[in-house]
Amino acid sequence: MSLLYSSAPGSQTVKKTTVKDLLKYALPGLPLASLGLPFYIYAPVWLAEQGGYGYATVGALFFLARITDVFTDLPTGAAVDRFGSRRSLWLLGWLLMALSAAALMGVSHPWPSGLMLLSLITLMLGWTMINVPWLALPVLLSRNDNERLAFNSAREAMLLFGTLIAMLAPAILDARSLPVAAAGAASLRGLLGDADHDRCIVDLRC
Repeated sequence: MSLLYSSAPGSQTVKKTTVKDLLKYALPGLPLASLGLPFYIYAPVWLAEQGGYGYATVGALFFLARITDVFTDLPTGAAVDRFGSRRSLWLLGWLLMALSAAALMGVSHPWPSGLMLLSLITLMLGWTMINVPWLALPVLLSRNDNERLAFNSAREAMLLFGTLIAMLAPAILDARSLPVAAAGAASLRGLLGDADHDRCIVDLRC
């Protein structure tokens, strides 16, 4: 995203912030929020139960991975202060996060604990490399306090909207499957009879 003002000393704002500018800045919040909620809410439970790690191991690994933010946030912020919010930093962050998330979800588990921790740390590092430059960008996009506030508000609104989508998506997908389930139940009733059908309603394993 190009700067909305010149960096020359004493220069004035040359372009007024528009709704399009706000949307362009805030739009990454939609996939970030949609990915963040499932990762922090559903992934630990899935790894503990389906991955075979257990809740204690998963909790310890996530805790240790989050602790590494202490050592990555400050250097990333210092790099942004010195070099600005570079697109290359963003792209590298997306690449790290996408690869680690795909490995966590696509490769069979369980893994050695050290390898799991390394994958989580890589994901957290990618998250940091995306978020820190993104959060700092309004300072570069405008010198007007009201416009900076508008950018920050648009970002938080998009994050909230993405979180809402992530929360509603499972229910929406289940609702879409209801007509199929109803048709299957009707066919089953015709094949098994009323008594067997009623038993199947109670015992979902049948």
